[in-house]
Amino acid sequence: MIECPYTIAEGRSALRMLMELPSPPTAVACGNDILAFGALCECAARGIAVPRSLSVSGFDDFELSSHLTPSLTTMRVPAVGIGQHAADYLVARLGGRPTPHHIRLECELIVRDSTAPPVVQ
Repeated sequence: MIECPYTIAEGRSALRMLMELPSPPTAVACGNDILAFGALCECAARGIAVPRSLSVSGFDDFELSSHLTPSLTTMRVPAVGIGQHAADYLVARLGGRPTPHHIRLECELIVRDSTAPPVVQ
């Protein structure tokens, strides 16, 4: 696991570090689509075939994710629902009303061209 700021350059740098390990990964799950964009850019620069040699996934499902080549597998998050619940929570707290301790919102896996099924050995 590599933790880094959410930039394309840092995504590239993190992928470089991973690929230089003695046993480089065959799949990378990025914490957001921006890091995944960087990972895909670094793969292109290094001639790493995605997804044949390395699967890459993101998290957020930014609009650009579906337009890349290869298109990015990602998790779609309910951003509008998150904002709505956050606003409702703040208004309730400011009004002295009770607020829920937890709110569960569903994410959706969007499978695109940047990932391949695992190879069983």
